[in-house]
Amino acid sequence: MKKYLFILISLALFLAPEVHAAVWNKAQTGAYGQTYGSATAHCTFASHPALGDTILVGFATYFTSATSTTITSVKDSNNNSYTISPQSPIFNADTNTTEMGIAYLLSAPSNASNTITVTWGKASTGGHLTSIWCDDFSLSSGYVAVFDSDATATGTTDSVNAPTTSVSGNDIVYSTVSTKADVTALNSPWLDGGGAGGGLEAYSGYVANTTSPVAANMTTNPIVPLWASMEEAIRASSTATSPSPSSTILSLAKGTLAVGRGNLSIY
Repeated sequence: MKKYLFILISLALFLAPEVHAAVWNKAQTGAYGQTYGSATAHCTFASHPALGDTILVGFATYFTSATSTTITSVKDSNNNSYTISPQSPIFNADTNTTEMGIAYLLSAPSNASNTITVTWGKASTGGHLTSIWCDDFSLSSGYVAVFDSDATATGTTDSVNAPTTSVSGNDIVYSTVSTKADVTALNSPWLDGGGAGGGLEAYSGYVANTTSPVAANMTTNPIVPLWASMEEAIRASSTATSPSPSSTILSLAKGTLAVGRGNLSIY
């Protein structure tokens, strides 16, 4: 019996799949788009996202007076819909004149388009912007992207240092901030999102390959220090599975058995 138990354990070790560390990579330069007095804005990558890529999107719109509207849709030009994060949209810290949100496409289909459009329920007013930031990421083989968490915060200082969304693995965290004035700096460890576009009233950034939560970190114009901030975290989840012990051979003759990546001798 001990001999057979040893064989089963050895088989499990030989047949277990190799697991490599998850790595997020920037697939191509980000994209940014803006319009004035419109309910829509779009961004366009240089290339269509590759099959399986993860696309993260931030967007904002502005009004001259307190206004509440909804996000009608986030789609690419081939009608692939993006998922709007659970806590989107949110408003800025004063009179609800700024509204913003974040969305994602976990795994790009084969017909994913390089043009992505956000549509709000109302057009921006008073010559203000409707903006969108888009970033394309690839993930190492053996992993798939899953939504981890999102979080929101508002404030009345010129330092944006919240929220801090939770992470539960090797994540990519995406941040979008909208203000009543300008975003003047994106601070470490954040990297520019959306091809470093924007800065007028809003901005996006990202941190890839983090296993720890990361607080938002941007600086705004102190003349009008009113802001809203969002983060979303996307986790790399392993697709590896181990063989069931019940599927292994229970009775073996003496000899050598070739199993996967080597030979197992039986005595």
